[in-house]
Amino acid sequence: NDDEVVSGSTALLSVTTNGQDWSDSVPLNFAVGCSVASIYPAMGSVAGGTRIVVRGEHFRPTDTLGCQFGSLARVMAEYKSDSELICVSPPAEVASTLPVRITVNGRDFSADDDMYMMFRYHDRISLLSINPRMSPSVGGVTTTISLDGLVDEDMDLACKFNTTVVEAELSSSSSIACVVPAAHADGGRTLVDVSTNGGVDWTGAELAF
Repeated sequence: NDDEVVSGSTALLSVTTNGQDWSDSVPLNFAVGCSVASIYPAMGSVAGGTRIVVRGEHFRPTDTLGCQFGSLARVMAEYKSDSELICVSPPAEVASTLPVRITVNGRDFSADDDMYMMFRYHDRISLLSINPRMSPSVGGVTTTISLDGLVDEDMDLACKFNTTVVEAELSSSSSIACVVPAAHADGGRTLVDVSTNGGVDWTGAELAF
């Protein structure tokens, strides 16, 4: 009929092949389409596994709640609230920037024309060397880390010395610089790692310092 559909309402749906005999009715729920305002981080490795916070409106806890990264396989989303989800990026074959869209019912998706919804995949990065490899216990020494893989100014670069995270500066397309923090009270060997998305992910290819 021509009745207006109201969000949050439920209608009974049945079908017919002859206009006379109808199937049993099933409930059909109507809801406002979800939208995405931001994702964080908006970058991760082609290896996948980046845990992304998605913020927006009208999310609902359904069995089909998911995230779609471009044309990659859809992944399930973890519902936090009607304005927040958690999605884990799937692996990608090549570095690229893809739209992230959300679905509540597994069929209809949020729009993909907002730059806040773009996720950048970069190539895998590993650590090659660190120089110098020593620092006074008070820290303050700038050390350069050479990388196997390309980095750029759009990345949120960070270094981790054991559990202490510090900002990193871009030195070249294959190296970064970090200021060594003060040593831990227990001393001993320090393991260094690098992040391209503000400390959400780490390469796992640690170097001893």
